Amino acid sequence: MKLFLLLINIISIFNLTLANVNNTVSDNNECQIYYSIVGRDNKRCRESSSFSDCIPNLGDCNSYANIKNGHIIELHISGWKNMDEIPPSIGQLSELEKFSLTYLPVKDLPIELLKLKKLKELKFFRINLERIPPLIGELSGLERLTIEQNEHNDIIEIPNELFKLKNLKELNLKSNKIKTIPSAIGKLSELEILNLGYNEIETIPSAIGELSNLKILNLSSGMWNDCQIKEIPYEVGQLKKLKELYLEHNYFESFPSAINELSELEILHMDYSHIKELPNEFFQLKKLKDISLSWNEITKIPSDIENLTNLENLDLTGNYIEELPDSIKNLTKLENISYKSRNQIEEEERIREEEDRERQRKENRGMILAIALGVFLFIGCPLIVLSLIIFCIVKKCKSKNKNKKQKISV
Repeated sequence: MKLFLLLINIISIFNLTLANVNNTVSDNNECQIYYSIVGRDNKRCRESSSFSDCIPNLGDCNSYANIKNGHIIELHISGWKNMDEIPPSIGQLSELEKFSLTYLPVKDLPIELLKLKKLKELKFFRINLERIPPLIGELSGLERLTIEQNEHNDIIEIPNELFKLKNLKELNLKSNKIKTIPSAIGKLSELEILNLGYNEIETIPSAIGELSNLKILNLSSGMWNDCQIKEIPYEVGQLKKLKELYLEHNYFESFPSAINELSELEILHMDYSHIKELPNEFFQLKKLKDISLSWNEITKIPSDIENLTNLENLDLTGNYIEELPDSIKNLTKLENISYKSRNQIEEEERIREEEDRERQRKENRGMILAIALGVFLFIGCPLIVLSLIIFCIVKKCKSKNKNKKQKISV
């Protein structure tokens, strides 16, 4: 019996050792792939890798790989390296779940990426893609996709292949030059976050109302962008789970009625959007906590604002509001409020500019006096000295002539 138990223990120890060896071999193999990508062994391929041990001034300073059970599950490559393509060896990281590239001149993705069946998160920030690679649409397990602020090349469209990602929960295509949102966007039924801010979008398809799980929507335009959204389709009001809506720097002739239907809305930002009036229905959105409507053309806030009992932040800066209704005092949760009117801001700016001009005039007068004094000291003083010398010489000559005349007369 004792011999049998001893044999079992030996077998267990052997299996455990073998498993550790296999994990170490796998660990080493996958780390070698990582090191070949970053170009050197930066000692940052391990379990719970972090930025805390990053060596400054190295191009791959923010590159690292996280390992779990002997396999790389996270891979982050960053730096201004001359890497314009991802090596095919990336396809050997069979357990990879998160992959990101930042600040790299990568132009396309290798077909081997399709081998990453467990990939859930793909993030590209400031790289050099020539387009959104259609092959991304074949990564069926993908849950989060970010392609933000693409460098040099202009991403102007969303390929239809992207709408095959049925498990996608977050789509971030912010700060590109996308011009249209395909109606196929409605196929992304699991989407919770959609960020298309700072593109060149002018119209929103009604199909966006089919995104029944959407919680955050960003359709802001750029400050210097001529392309602005002018209307919000009524179907947006069907987004009953929407909590955050960002529509800054657009051009709405009237307040979009669809917003009044968003009963779960907590955050609304519509700064610089030419809004003139807030409808009474808007003040029935009782879950609102944060409202930013700065630099619009609003002249009055109705007393119904007291209905927004959960409101914590209110920014109305730069409108034409001279005073707020007394009922706003009933908002006990309101912590931050700003409503300085555009007239007041412009008057303060005018006074500040006048003060600057007066200060400049004084500085100019002082400078002119200083220059005049310098000229006087540089030119006037020598002239005075020369005049005195000439005067003394003339006087001395006259004195000598007078003495000579006196001697002659004697």
